[in-house]
Amino acid sequence: MKPLWNYKDIFDLEYFLHKDATLPAGSLVQRDRGIYLRHIEPALAATGQSPEPRIILRQWLEYRSRTEFGATDILSPGALFTEAHRTLRLLCLVIGLFFGSIAGLTFFNYAGTTPVNILAFLFFFIFSQIAVLLILLLSWLIRCLLRGRTASLPLGMRIMGNLTAKAILWGHRNILGRMWAESRDSLAASLGLLKGARRIYGSLFFWPVFILTQLLAIGANAGILAATLFRILTSDIAFGWQSTVQFSAPALHRLITVIAAPWSRFFPEDVASPSLTAIEGSRIILKDGIAHLATQDLVAWWPFLVLCLLVYGLLPRMFLYLASLFMQRRCLANLTFAHPPAAGLLQRMLTPSLTTQAAPEFRPQTTGPEPAPVDAAAEAVRRPGGNPVLVLIPDDIFPVFEMQELHEFLAQRGFSHVGTIRFMEDYEADREVLEALREENWQGNCGILVLMESWMPPLVAFLSYLQEIRQIVGTETPIFIELLGRPAASPGLAPVPEGDWLVWSRKITALGDPFISLNPLREQRP
Repeated sequence: MKPLWNYKDIFDLEYFLHKDATLPAGSLVQRDRGIYLRHIEPALAATGQSPEPRIILRQWLEYRSRTEFGATDILSPGALFTEAHRTLRLLCLVIGLFFGSIAGLTFFNYAGTTPVNILAFLFFFIFSQIAVLLILLLSWLIRCLLRGRTASLPLGMRIMGNLTAKAILWGHRNILGRMWAESRDSLAASLGLLKGARRIYGSLFFWPVFILTQLLAIGANAGILAATLFRILTSDIAFGWQSTVQFSAPALHRLITVIAAPWSRFFPEDVASPSLTAIEGSRIILKDGIAHLATQDLVAWWPFLVLCLLVYGLLPRMFLYLASLFMQRRCLANLTFAHPPAAGLLQRMLTPSLTTQAAPEFRPQTTGPEPAPVDAAAEAVRRPGGNPVLVLIPDDIFPVFEMQELHEFLAQRGFSHVGTIRFMEDYEADREVLEALREENWQGNCGILVLMESWMPPLVAFLSYLQEIRQIVGTETPIFIELLGRPAASPGLAPVPEGDWLVWSRKITALGDPFISLNPLREQRP
């Protein structure tokens, strides 16, 4: 069954989410709710599909893609990635074939005086590949043992991934050139976001890079094999062995027998591997030359060498290539969208617009005691119907914030207000806040919402504190940062200036945490 999502869709979704992050929250709510009511809900009812989040997001993406890219010949970021990756696959295969052929032809450049040393052949073309396969196996075992922890990609994969990303951008700038500057910047941003979003997509974006490396290896092995067969068919090549280390022919025969074990039962004994007699007869002693060596011993090696290239070179790479296609398909089939931008999009589509009330105003709090922290996990169970959040408010604006209006406004936004905590008073009080958060159960669906003044730039102390909160609540607990505009004289007019929002956006994005989202709480009202 074909997966519901593919790489094109994921890149386009991230592109649209990144683009929407610069738009006012009110306009996004109105637009996305309208898309759901006018297009997605009727389509789901007509086809009988269940309103699952993955299906809803896919329908939204199809509508946005049609409206933005459908009427033009401009490539979407996802289409650009697909086209670039297809081109890179072909290039990797061709480059592998070229260099493999050159390596094979150079190695078998036999002048008729000195036989080709099969030990050098084994070390350069066979043992090296076996070592790489063992390293891949060991890396996979380590990653299995570290499952659930942070494990970095292998160095080779990281280098290949960086080269792939740069090649895509270079190809767009110098070859394709079919996207406007804004889209190019958004594509570059999407590549950067996806590069650091392993907690969202897991190993999904590891497999395209792995596929490229396997195609490169397949091409190289095919080139070496073709060059070997070409030299054997068109030249009278003699094979022998020599080494400064004086090991015996029986010892080499035992090693060759072990290497030939995978195919020895399918071929005659003299074809599967050279006999002990042939090994003894093809030993080269420099002072004696090769005149005394028998031709049948010197040519007995080539079937063994060809089978080595097939079994230890080409076939494992083809198996890994097919396995990577399978794992890629499996990752796409099991894809979930739990990061805050996608969750916020779903929330905007599925939350009814109950009122046009503006965001709550700052007013002195004249009555009532200071709200105490609430057990977020227990409250999340008691309050269905919204995303439960524990609200953190800085000390300097806490006394002048109307809590009841905040509670109502968050409810309209699809949040369930489970409690409020005052922070940023002093060092000791902030340590107590962290201890209070550490005592709560964050295994459920409760998140944290932090209210911050947009005109105050995010200092290193706040960002460090935010990272401490992340360590306490877990890697996938959503943290929402809602920016407040400066209070104005007229009710409902407290927009977040674009410059302030961009400063906050760059700082928060630099944290590389896909489960921290930044949204302006207040916006200009008509």
